[in-house]
Amino acid sequence: FGITNSQLKPDTFVQHIKRHNIVLKRELGEGAFGKVFLAECYNLCPEQDKILVAVKTLKDASDNARKDFHREAELLTNLQHEHIVKFYGVCVEGDPLIMVFEYMKHGDLNKFLRAHGPDAVLMAEGNRPAELTQSQMLHIAQQIAA
Repeated sequence: FGITNSQLKPDTFVQHIKRHNIVLKRELGEGAFGKVFLAECYNLCPEQDKILVAVKTLKDASDNARKDFHREAELLTNLQHEHIVKFYGVCVEGDPLIMVFEYMKHGDLNKFLRAHGPDAVLMAEGNRPAELTQSQMLHIAQQIAA
């Protein structure tokens, strides 16, 4: 299961975002390739002056890492779906290279399911999170499969 160059649209246009339009607020975490920050992004959506976004930075600026970064940005540009986090674009002015994504205040699906699934009750300290019903979990599974 992979995507080859021939499967990419030849007219893929990755949106470029100016660095001065991205204001980092706080670190959210760290991945294998760099840190992830909560940020405000200005002039991204015409209907809003600024929106909260998650930005993924690339810590390794080697040629191979840069190529992988650009390839991932092209793939994400083509991968737009209502059930997948929205990819807005990149900032390649200076270092670090940045990818800009929709900010999900509840975290990713894995984190949400762990916090609200059947095991959450076992791991809860203090206030118990609302547990998802079987019906809600089935609905989430159907959305994933769609």
